[in-house]
This record gives sequence, C-alpha cells and structure tokens, in this order.
Amino acid sequence: TGTLFPYTTLFRSIMPKHSPGPWTALISDRGVLIDSAPAMIAKVPFSGEQAEADGRLIAAAPDLLAALEVVVADWTAQFERNGHKAPAWCKQARAAIAKATGETL
Repeated sequence: TGTLFPYTTLFRSIMPKHSPGPWTALISDRGVLIDSAPAMIAKVPFSGEQAEADGRLIAAAPDLLAALEVVVADWTAQFERNGHKAPAWCKQARAAIAKATGETL
C-alpha cells in the first residue's frame, strides 16, 4: 500500500478536514441529500436522473479522494524508483487531490 505524499500529510495537519465518510446519497422527490450521519453534507435541490447522478458522485467523494491518493503515491514511487518521470495523468491526479483538499501545487 502507498503512503500519502509528505505535502499532503502536512496540509491535512494544518487545515480543517472534510466530514468523515462514508457519505450517503438519500434520494427523494424533493432532491438528493448527501448525509454523513449525524450531519447533512449537501443538498442537490432537484430530482431526476441528473440530480441522482450528481448526488451519488458527491457521496463518493471521500472514497474517491482516498483511493486516488493511494494510487498516485504508489505509481509515482514506482516511476521514480525506476528512474522515470511520472506520466501526465499523475500530475492531473495531484491537481484533483489539491482541488479537493484546498492545497496549492
């Protein structure tokens, strides 16, 4: 298993963290509530397929972030160990992590 980049650990130690997962998308005819018991995280105020898809994506955010951090750490370490530069998708993934955590690259 990979470890977090040192800068990720540093920024997470000095900035507020998001509400812990798991988050759940609760779908009703009034919209989609994103819940992390006991608190509501967000509300998508519309109903329908797009609102449900948006709600599921938002609810998956903590899991997606954690998985992406591990994947980027593992792959970057492998590339560097073999003397190669990490591919462009690693840079894209680090930018997405930074966007989610509020860090700057």
